[in-house]
Amino acid sequence: MISQDTFSYFIVPATQDHIKAIAHINFDCWQHNFGDIFEKRYLREISLELFEQRWHHSYHQNKLQYTIVAVKLDGDVLGFISVGHARDPEFTGMGEVYAIYVSPAYQFQGIGKALWQKGLDCLRQLEWSACYVWVIGACLPSLRFFRTHQGRFEKTRSIKIASQSYFEICYMFQI
Repeated sequence: MISQDTFSYFIVPATQDHIKAIAHINFDCWQHNFGDIFEKRYLREISLELFEQRWHHSYHQNKLQYTIVAVKLDGDVLGFISVGHARDPEFTGMGEVYAIYVSPAYQFQGIGKALWQKGLDCLRQLEWSACYVWVIGACLPSLRFFRTHQGRFEKTRSIKIASQSYFEICYMFQI
């Protein structure tokens, strides 16, 4: 158990019961963290239901296997991290951080750091010695988070979301 000044929480493996909360946090973070980055029309068009469908699909494809949640004592999910094998062929043999999100109401309270450490522990147990994460280049809080956790700039790439192009930064970590 991890205690903050006003609440305590556990870091535990995600289960099917957490899917709706994970999807909700993922959706809320996209609206909050990317609200000034992505097109407003696009953010209005995506829905919580879309995120729920994606996470249910991940669960049924056994992709929640390495998803970890921070849960308050009352059962509320505060955030999550999802890790696993590298999806990029050039990083074969490494781990990847697919997603790490903390509910906007609980950001900047150490929950992301606790999830990050558990995610790295999971990757170590899988016997990977390095991992990477792709970050939207215009999302300054995310960039600071990964730099603070010793991320080493690796490369950039362009991605298209809706009708706009954005750049992502790849950070590499020794674990």
